[in-house]
Amino acid sequence: MALGSNTAADSGKTLGGPVFSSGVTSNWTVIMDATGVSTADTLTNFDPDVDLTRSVVHDMTFNGNEGSMVQVAIEYPSTMTASTVAAEIIAFGKDDNGRWEPLITAGGSSSASISTSLTADPRYGTVRLAKAPYASSFLRNGCKTIRFATKTAMTAGTGVTSARLLAKVVA
Repeated sequence: MALGSNTAADSGKTLGGPVFSSGVTSNWTVIMDATGVSTADTLTNFDPDVDLTRSVVHDMTFNGNEGSMVQVAIEYPSTMTASTVAAEIIAFGKDDNGRWEPLITAGGSSSASISTSLTADPRYGTVRLAKAPYASSFLRNGCKTIRFATKTAMTAGTGVTSARLLAKVVA
């Protein structure tokens, strides 16, 4: 399968003149379509260009200094039954020279675990949003492209295949 289209990092508006922002604003962006978090990726070569080519996966691209940390979340149908296994997400970053590297979280982990809670996750119309803890935000490490993978698939009953992975620049 071919990799899905790229998704630009939405870090808000650029300020003009000598004024610099000390923070970033960002919107949640879909980086894995439905079935992305309910299907584990096979990482045989640990080369994203070889192992991570599902069309439901979208690269997150950066044009410059849009931030240094990216938080991930799962958007799932509010009618989904409780998840029995949390999704475990890993990320790879690519520099201008085309070299991929595994990214770590702000807490020093190689992955972010996201659990869903039908009673605690906020509801937005017909969907709920389960965020990884802030310490599980991935450090960009100067990379211009980030590609996310599902190391451990989220399992649940009804609705799990409709869940999508989102990302947001947070620092």
